[in-house]
Amino acid sequence: MPPPVTFADMYDCLLRHGPAQVVSSRDTPYTVEAKPIDGVPTIVGYPASGTVRIHEDCWGRPMTCEGTLTGGLLNGNPSLYHWYAEHCGRV
Repeated sequence: MPPPVTFADMYDCLLRHGPAQVVSSRDTPYTVEAKPIDGVPTIVGYPASGTVRIHEDCWGRPMTCEGTLTGGLLNGNPSLYHWYAEHCGRV
């Protein structure tokens, strides 16, 4: 099942209205922003330690191409999808 929002839509929304403040499914707060890393559009989540980098090719998947779980950002409350709906339209 595809994610309810495309990577491009989320990236653009984060550029215009971010950073986002979300809470993972394990109650970990994240700050999420859009930024190019080495010229590649990337959605980056910052928990208390470390980072989660999501690229277009792993958007909506349970794990990033770097082997990091993404469910916390996408399945928490409020999730990145909740933030998108509030700032850029319906999901």
